[in-house]
Amino acid sequence: MKTDLREYVQRVKLFSKDQYTFITEELDFIDAWREYPYNSPEDNICVQDQPDIVYYDCKFNQDEPLAAFVHGKINEAVDSYVNDFLKDLPWFSYTTGFGKVHFIKYPVGAGMGTHCDHVRNQFDGTKRGIPILTVLGCLSEYEGGEILFWEKDKIKLTPGEVLIFPANFLYPHEVLKVEKGTRYSFVNWIW
Repeated sequence: MKTDLREYVQRVKLFSKDQYTFITEELDFIDAWREYPYNSPEDNICVQDQPDIVYYDCKFNQDEPLAAFVHGKINEAVDSYVNDFLKDLPWFSYTTGFGKVHFIKYPVGAGMGTHCDHVRNQFDGTKRGIPILTVLGCLSEYEGGEILFWEKDKIKLTPGEVLIFPANFLYPHEVLKVEKGTRYSFVNWIW
């Protein structure tokens, strides 16, 4: 087993340019964005003060075509992460479910403070567990907005890429402020 935590952060190309362009066009067309509610205990996974510039999120039911398409691609990447990337860990050989895809839009000046993805709000009573993996994806071109792990390791995703990493307290990360453009991304938690 690897002891360097960085070894469990995998970067994967998930969507082609046509696919991520289609997704962002659909997101803008449906206009389902809401200002992220920092004061909601059910929504707030990021412990930070109300930022000067807010970001936006939107969620879809899993059976909606856009969410189903994204989930299909995510499932392929997670299967590869578990079966190929983590093949040396025989005690970790499967996942049992996933939550709704959360699409996130960061305007210029917005970011997200340091947090870990120990998400508690993914379960509706019929599903049980806690997320064990985070799938964090990039859907657009922008400047700034890098993901910073452990207050030192900066990762700049290109459109169509995802990061897959353990969703626990050992993986604190933040989204640095967007400097130019709009940062469209998504997150999905796997248990």
